[in-house]
Amino acid sequence: KAALGALGIKVKRIAIVEKKNSRVEICMNIKTSKRICITFKEVSDVIGNVIGDRWRTEEEYGSVIPKEYKNIIFIRDERYTVLTGMARIPKNGEECSGDNYSFIRMSNGKLIMMITDGAGSGRRAYDESETVIEMIEELTQAGFREDIALSLVNSTLLYSRKNDNFSTVDFCVIDLNDGMCEFIKYGAAPTFIKKHDTVKIIRNNSVPIGLIPETEPECVSYRLHDSDRIIMMSDGVADCFPGSNKEEYIRDMLYAADTSNPNELAEEILNCARSFNMSIAEDDMSVLVAGIWDKY
Repeated sequence: KAALGALGIKVKRIAIVEKKNSRVEICMNIKTSKRICITFKEVSDVIGNVIGDRWRTEEEYGSVIPKEYKNIIFIRDERYTVLTGMARIPKNGEECSGDNYSFIRMSNGKLIMMITDGAGSGRRAYDESETVIEMIEELTQAGFREDIALSLVNSTLLYSRKNDNFSTVDFCVIDLNDGMCEFIKYGAAPTFIKKHDTVKIIRNNSVPIGLIPETEPECVSYRLHDSDRIIMMSDGVADCFPGSNKEEYIRDMLYAADTSNPNELAEEILNCARSFNMSIAEDDMSVLVAGIWDKY
C-alpha cells in the first residue's frame, strides 16, 4: 500500500489468494487521483519491486488506472511467450479432414496443443476426432490433470462406442512459467523439437485412444528454451516423406528450415511433404507448430 500510495494510487483493499494450482492472484480495489494518469504497467512494476517476479493484469482493463474505485486482479507473468501456427488439407476427394486440432491457453500459464486423427477419413473420421477434442477440452478446462483427462476419454470411447471407432491423440502441455513441456501420445506420429543447433525427436509406441482398456500412453518430459519450436504432424504428413527412415529425413529438413515464423514453418513442412507425392493428399494432413520465446 505504501509503495502504491507513493506512486499516486489510492488502495481500499488488497487480498492475495493462492489457488490450488499454485497460481497466485493479487486482488486490489484501487483508483487514481483525478489529477494524475498511471498505467497498469506502472502498477505491475511496483508489485514486482515489492514482492519479486513480473506481474500483469489477469484481463484487459484498458491502459490506465480508473479514476473511480475498481477491483483489479494481477497475476504473476509467465516467463515465456508463445506463437502458434497451423497448416492442413483434407484427403483428396473429401470435403472435410478427419484430423482435428486445438490450442488451449490455460489460466495457470500452460498451453495445450493437440492433434487428433480419426480412423479413416471424411465426415465419420472428423466426427470421431472432434468428439475426442471436445472431451479433452472440457475435462482439462474443468481442472482435471492432463493424464487423467485422457484416461477418462479412453474409457468413454471404449465403453460407449463401437470398437472400430478410435483416434490417435498427440497431446503436448507447455508450461510457460518454467519452460517444462510434457508430451502424451496415443498412437500418434513423432513430434519434433527444433532448437538452434539440433532437432530432437519424440517417438511413440502406444496404441490409439479408445482401442483397449487401461492403455498407458507414452509420456515424455522435456525442458524448452528460448526460440525452441515444437512441431506436431498427423500420420498423413509423416508418411509422405521418402526412405525407410522418414524421421531422419524430417529431422534434416527441419534443421535446414530457416524461418522462425510458426505459420510459415507449418506451411513449409506441409508443402514439402506433398511434393513427394505430386501434391496429392492420400490421407488427411495436419501440421501444428508452437514457438516459445523468453520474455526476460
